Amino acid sequence: MELEAIEKLVLPADPGFQRRADVAQRIEGMFSTFSIAVMDMMLSFQERVTAKGNILEIGTFKGKSAALLGCHLGPNERLVLVDVRDHLDPAAIEPFKAKTDFIL
Repeated sequence: MELEAIEKLVLPADPGFQRRADVAQRIEGMFSTFSIAVMDMMLSFQERVTAKGNILEIGTFKGKSAALLGCHLGPNERLVLVDVRDHLDPAAIEPFKAKTDFIL
């Protein structure tokens, strides 16, 4: 997609945003409300332009951002989480656990 076409895109209001933000906010971590909104908008944009693929997160801690990333997984996509220690809160990935790999 050309830059000019991307600049003209407008994302409609997303009624699912608050639900996804609430999921992430329940997990301990260092992912601010502003950062949640920015990442969610980016992922929503990618969905709108039909960008597909697996998601890799390096540095997962408790899984606060992983919870948001998982909400945006497509039917054939996987979430790969990498960290040096296992502090992951299992509740963070429970809804998409079958589509998630955690690598220490």
